[in-house]
Amino acid sequence: MGNAIKRLSQRPCGHAADSGQVCHSLSIPSPQAFIDHPSFGAIVESAVVGDLRRQAQIMPTRPEFHHWRTHAGAEVDLLVSYNGRHHPIEMKASSHPGRESLRGIAAFRETYPQHANDMALVLAPVERSYQLESGCWVVPWNAV
Repeated sequence: MGNAIKRLSQRPCGHAADSGQVCHSLSIPSPQAFIDHPSFGAIVESAVVGDLRRQAQIMPTRPEFHHWRTHAGAEVDLLVSYNGRHHPIEMKASSHPGRESLRGIAAFRETYPQHANDMALVLAPVERSYQLESGCWVVPWNAV
């Protein structure tokens, strides 16, 4: 699995280290303007990935982080590999993500059926966690 992930992840998904600096560079003047900005999703995704990477620094065994994408265009925003398990994570701006949010996760699980039971997450601006399907939960962005 490692070689396949490396091959499919060779095109890195770039993330900015400082979302505040990105907002300043894009001349986003207020929180409301940020929410309405076309780069909202990408900026939030970068912030969440940055937070997860920082949290991983205190772990004795650090997980690996990948961006999984196939040549056909299926992708997972973040793939966290830890203890031989591969956890796909999608980040959505919707306050009510549904099963349509699982397309990338479903493609990953179909490609790697041996990891179909590894926990998957959809991170979104929701009030509380809920299960979308077996092994896949929607979780508030600020809960990770």
